[in-house]
Amino acid sequence: MIAVDTNVLVRLVVADDPRQAALARHLIEEAISEGTTCYVSTPVLCELEWVLGSRYQVSRTELAAVLERLLDQAVFVFEDRGVLLQALAAYRQGRAQFADHLIGRQGAGPRSHHHLDLRSRAAQLHRILDPRLSGPGPLSHGHRSAAQSATSARAVG
Repeated sequence: MIAVDTNVLVRLVVADDPRQAALARHLIEEAISEGTTCYVSTPVLCELEWVLGSRYQVSRTELAAVLERLLDQAVFVFEDRGVLLQALAAYRQGRAQFADHLIGRQGAGPRSHHHLDLRSRAAQLHRILDPRLSGPGPLSHGHRSAAQSATSARAVG
């Protein structure tokens, strides 16, 4: 098994440099002819999505199709294909990046209840970091801050 870097996948998909695209194709074809598989790590897939979207302005629909084609190729081996397929399905229906959906799916184990995303949960994060905003928060363990105690004492007195 050989590990494939993001650059190899980008060259396969975009083929913007004919020489590098030919080298990438040759690498994959050689692996197939030798019966070897190509390992694609999860960070490589996430980076691929980011590079294609940000550098090459590949649309979200096209990105999903590229990821699906990679996942369908027998020559490529992934960490957890099932989780990747779930993340891809969520990516197609959602607005977050593929990596965000993947983190959500990977964190959806038997002991996990929520995936905290700073963009969608900014108000909750602000409350966690500043418990004065809404009383005792998850990090305060029910204890009041000195500022809360002083405010309550002034209100009572």
